[in-house]
Amino acid sequence: MNLKQKQELLVKDKQYVWHPFTQMKDYEHRDHLLIERAEGIFLIDADGRRYYDTVSSWWCNVHGHGHPRIKAAIQRQLDAFDHIMFSGLTHAPGIELAEKLVDITPEGLTKVFYSDNGSTAVEVALKMSFQYWQQIGQTSKTKFVYLDGSYHGDTLGAVSVGGVALYHALFKPLLFHAHRVPAADLRQAQGARAKVTTGPGQEHGAASKIQAALRQTYGRESKLTEDRIQAGDAMPKLGTHLYQERDTDTNLVQGMRKTGRSTAIEDTAAAARLESEREVAEQALAAVRELFEREGDTIAGIVVEPMLMGAGGMIMTPAAYMQGLRELCTQHDVHLIADEVATGFGRTGKMFACEHAEVSPDIMCLSKGLTAGVMPLAVTLCTDAIYAAFYDDYHTQKTFFHGHSFTGNPVACAVALESLRLFEEEHVLERAQASAIALAAALRDSGLTELPHVADVRQLGLVAAFDLYVDAERREPFRPEQRIGAAIYQAGFEEGLILRPLGDTLYFWLPLCVTSEEVRDIVARTVRVLRRVLS
Repeated sequence: MNLKQKQELLVKDKQYVWHPFTQMKDYEHRDHLLIERAEGIFLIDADGRRYYDTVSSWWCNVHGHGHPRIKAAIQRQLDAFDHIMFSGLTHAPGIELAEKLVDITPEGLTKVFYSDNGSTAVEVALKMSFQYWQQIGQTSKTKFVYLDGSYHGDTLGAVSVGGVALYHALFKPLLFHAHRVPAADLRQAQGARAKVTTGPGQEHGAASKIQAALRQTYGRESKLTEDRIQAGDAMPKLGTHLYQERDTDTNLVQGMRKTGRSTAIEDTAAAARLESEREVAEQALAAVRELFEREGDTIAGIVVEPMLMGAGGMIMTPAAYMQGLRELCTQHDVHLIADEVATGFGRTGKMFACEHAEVSPDIMCLSKGLTAGVMPLAVTLCTDAIYAAFYDDYHTQKTFFHGHSFTGNPVACAVALESLRLFEEEHVLERAQASAIALAAALRDSGLTELPHVADVRQLGLVAAFDLYVDAERREPFRPEQRIGAAIYQAGFEEGLILRPLGDTLYFWLPLCVTSEEVRDIVARTVRVLRRVLS
């Protein structure tokens, strides 16, 4: 793109475009970054500069930009037909994708309802749950429960069950009432400076410990990765969560090791941390339990982001919390609605975050990575029991009267199918193991945790985050008017990084195609940005 074209486009951008989640006056005297191309993990601007897409283009991209098989799938479907309505008609991509999703999602989810983005998937879940209870005669069940700090989209139903005041408070007069309960934030656990979630089979030596960690984090064996770890590669300490922070007494970074061996002291500390995690889970569950016992006969469902609450500040939660929610929901006849719009499709180290806790929800919402982050598509899956409440003669008026113009778009469905084939044929989750291990090591070895402004470094799969403070030891926050996150966003461009902090929480949400070398480079560049901005 020549300079004249670039300047003309940027003028028109200011003249005509209203960007999302953006105070447009911030761009009165500067321009948005104009992207002309993308390939793999890189975005390329109009001047030819390359930037790491460290947030996977708003948590969507899975296999990298411009994957040839994804592009070919689009072309094949376009050659057949493009969009058709999905009411009264059907098509092979929609049928085959539904079958595949039922096969790979947690047990018990057997029906697939299509929509077109994460917010609509949540709207479908809320209406589906509400109508279910009405149609089986439990008409008092009209309320929903959500977690403080949760985010489920920007349409009004989704906002009604959202817990981020910055996004939602203004619209309160438009919203339906829902109950808010506290989140089980692992940053509250004692010893969180070296926090892990451990798994079974850890008491039988280094090799079994390694594979137990890999099974918990990635859901399968990997001889290649085991060999690499035995050879000395760094790995998260036996678990799905890694918290790293400067120890206030020893000034040592904890929570990682370079071999599969552990000492008695380490095992004792890990047991103490696990117990602390359970306490965090139980404290949060106590509020849910009290609410369900008091008002369970009026509650239709609870909406939760399993294991990782993104927009609320990359809040990571223990598996025990999801397990406890499942038990409480079953006990009190409340739908467990899992919003996996962001966490689905491998980002957390398992195909779906619910798998970390080995629970099956009653309803699951998926989008973003569903199409490898390439096209808009969403699904809401439910159980046979829920579906059966709608299946009746037409005159009973039990039809689920919901739909969108682009419901089940065949091109998007074809892309989603090809993405799932890539997961299987290219062993994507297995390959991502090495990158997750490299990310854990880079967080430890890059000097990040030694920075005086950095606290609560945490990781789940290929997602990592940390919080920024004036004084990390005392958790003294920056003043809002300092806009540290915005400064880091701008400074990231100079290092070839697309960083998009959530307030003063900085995070990586990496595509599954990222390599170990790229991971190390991303973290090193980020450390340089932090030193420059925060010095």
